[in-house]
Amino acid sequence: MDKNQKKREVKLQEKQQKKNKNVGGSSKQKNEVKDRIQEGMMSSKFRFLNEQLYTSESAKAIDMFKENPQLFEDVKYYQLANCIQYHTGYRHQVDKWPKNPLDIIIDELKKDKYKTKNIGDFGCGEGRLEVDLKASGHLGKIYSFDAGKMSDHIVQCDIAHVPVKNNHLDIGVFSLSLMGTNFTDFLREANRVIKPDGRLFIAEVMSRFPDINDFVKRMRNEVGFRSLKVNKLKDYFYVMVFEKEEDANKLRLTSDFKQLLTPCKYKKR
Repeated sequence: MDKNQKKREVKLQEKQQKKNKNVGGSSKQKNEVKDRIQEGMMSSKFRFLNEQLYTSESAKAIDMFKENPQLFEDVKYYQLANCIQYHTGYRHQVDKWPKNPLDIIIDELKKDKYKTKNIGDFGCGEGRLEVDLKASGHLGKIYSFDAGKMSDHIVQCDIAHVPVKNNHLDIGVFSLSLMGTNFTDFLREANRVIKPDGRLFIAEVMSRFPDINDFVKRMRNEVGFRSLKVNKLKDYFYVMVFEKEEDANKLRLTSDFKQLLTPCKYKKR
């Protein structure tokens, strides 16, 4: 753990303990205080890890998770405060959203027209898309890619370089996973493995897009994906659907494309 991050967590804990030092009474009240402290620490750690993922290249992220697999978390320790890491913090934040955009994508992919399609979930997290679709009777192949391996069905890899042959997938999914300073490499890799006329689903935080229209236009001109649909989920997210129209390796990606999607950064506490 980063020393500055550790200091911030200690400071946060001391601040909350001081705030609640006069709270007496029942065990229930004391447990509520303890829960608030743990909740604050969990959110703080999530913000720290999240910012690291947004401001580093994907190769660095996978090295970080391989060096310390606990960062990606072992499910059996979900309830222990000293093991709360990226994905528990992520789930905790998701609980506060009006609706998880991943649920919208999963509901769409459960339709009969997708039942036999090969799907790649880039930055899959817990791998829930694959689990839910298989439980609903999906017949096509599903690949769950991520830098960490939370379940056996997840392929641990750099999602800028996934172990799938060219034009193999019918559908690609990025659900809040365009992290890393090289996110353009993720998009071009998706273009490589998705078949011509295949679909790409992208869900992202609205505030990351300085100009959503410019992003959509240049996805076509520089990455080879034509926009089919751009939906707003409340005031939080865009959920977009694209169709592969051209191979990205035939197109020129300009250096300022990276500025079309800004990183999520969090205020220090």
